[in-house]
Formats: sequence, structure tokens, C-alpha cells
Amino acid sequence: MSMAITPKLLFTPKEMAAVDAAAIHQGIAGYTLMDRAGLAIARLCQSLRGPGSVYILCGPGNNGGDGYVAAKYLQDVGWEVRLWAACPPEKLIGDAGEAAQQCPIAPRMLDSMCSDDTRADICIDALFGAGLGRPLDGALARQLLVMLEGADTCIAVDLPSGLCGNTGQVLGDVYAETDRCFDHTITFGARKFGHVLYPGKALCGELWIADIGLTLEALEAHRYGALISDDALKKSPAAFPTTLTHKYKRGHVGVVSGGNGRAGAARLAASAALRAGAGLVTLIEPDETGPSQDGGLNALMHASISQAEDLHALCQARKISTLVIG
Repeated sequence: MSMAITPKLLFTPKEMAAVDAAAIHQGIAGYTLMDRAGLAIARLCQSLRGPGSVYILCGPGNNGGDGYVAAKYLQDVGWEVRLWAACPPEKLIGDAGEAAQQCPIAPRMLDSMCSDDTRADICIDALFGAGLGRPLDGALARQLLVMLEGADTCIAVDLPSGLCGNTGQVLGDVYAETDRCFDHTITFGARKFGHVLYPGKALCGELWIADIGLTLEALEAHRYGALISDDALKKSPAAFPTTLTHKYKRGHVGVVSGGNGRAGAARLAASAALRAGAGLVTLIEPDETGPSQDGGLNALMHASISQAEDLHALCQARKISTLVIG
């Protein structure tokens, strides 16, 4: 399976939709992108095992269209395929409607699913992906749980349905009644924030990023941010000091701590700042905390303040360039 050409970049669902639109504007048909996505899903199934049984939950939009395409390709190579639709296929429009028409397998309606129908080697969630911005309704949530519990291997298309692509948070309580996570998630072009932020990262399982022909120019033009990579850290001027590097050139981090019994997170943050290469790190504690023990962090400095108004003066006096509060 082709991998993404931008594995380090992160996108919101809205930004990735803009990338898709740019690709279509440049002459790639929307159905061509969908066909490539469905083929990538089928290839992932084939990479996991030989032909077996698979059932696919298809939603009312493009995510469902990807599912219909995958079903066609899997049936062509000998898989036993069952389709479950969240809405009648004849009501689908656009590329998803074309995908449903091209699929030779007639789906059953999702609201008729019961646990006896869902035993399969692989199940594929192609309901909503990152396009959903609200919790799943009760019936769909229950059917998704039935799917998760009934298959040996579970695959999500784009993003597990009911997961926010911006934050990685579960919308509603769709997964509250199960400990089962997806084994695999396949997305297209690049990762979204929901793939790397918890609890989404854990819910997604192993993440696969398929290249479906989105251009590097479109991805770069619409990106929001990038993951920090090992290569980026190695190239950072702060990573390796020279003999002429002064500590203040590498920054002074101040970490504001809670009082007695509430300093754990601050100490972890201070430790991380030291390890990341800050020139100085000062743990700022309330006066009532008393003498602090740095737990072996010999380079950690300490300061105390009696009221919030003292913080500004302390930062100026100590030349603190970055302040962590929380």
C-alpha cells in the first residue's frame, strides 16, 4: 500500500476537505479519489489475511461511498462480503451515489442488524469518519458496538465513527459500554489531529495512511501544523550547544507549581523542559510549600512567591522567557 507523501503533517477535517477540493479543481475526479480510497481499504484487508468474511457498515456520505468501493474490490478477489447501509443506497448522491450504483452487492439496512448477523473475520466502519460533528444517535451507536464485538478484526475508515477529528474526543458515549478499540484505522493523504490526540489515538489502533493522489502542493497549502520529528529535533539549533552558547540563548523556562500535594505535573513539566534543552528551568512555588526537593534534577532552580502579582516581577528579574502555568 502506498504511504502518505506528508506523514509528518496534521490536518483538521475542514482542511483535509479543502485539500480534496483542490485536487478535484486540478482535474482529479472526485469518484477517482473515492475509488482509490476504496481500493486502499481492500488492500489493507488483503494484507491482514487471506480471503475471508467481511462486513462493511456504509454511511450516508463519502465515507460510505469508500465502503461500497471496498466491497466491490473485495468481492472481486474472493471475499464473502456483507453490506449494511445507514440509508437506502438509492438516496445517496454525488460520488457516494455512483459508488453504490457500481457495487454489485445489495446492502441490508443497518437498523435490522442483530448480533447473530455480525460474525465475521473483519468488520469495516465506513459510517461517518471525520465528517461527523455530533454524537451518534442511540440506534447507530448500539449497532456500531454490535459490530465491534462481533468481528475478529475491526477497521475504521478515515476515523472511528463518533470520534472528533479536531480533538480526538469521543462525541457522546458511543464507546462507553465497551473496552474494544479498533485494530486498524486507514486514512488518506495525511493524519488528522484526532488520530494523534487521546483518547482518539488509542481508539484508532494501528494507523495506515494511504496515498490516493492528493498533491503535495495542495497538502502544503492547507496544512495547519506538523508533528515534531526526530530529524527536526536534530536540526534544531537548541538541540546541541556549542562552546560559545550561553544558557540564556537557550531560554529560561518558569514552571508555576501548585501548593503541597499539587506539584506533580509542574515537576514533570520542569523535567521535560530540562531534557528538551532549555538553558535554565525554575520551579515557582507558593511560599507555604516550604523547601522543595527536586528529586535528583540537580539543574532545577527554585523560587517562591506569596501572591499572583509577584509573578510578573519574578519573570523580569529572572529573565524568564517562557512561562508554564496549569
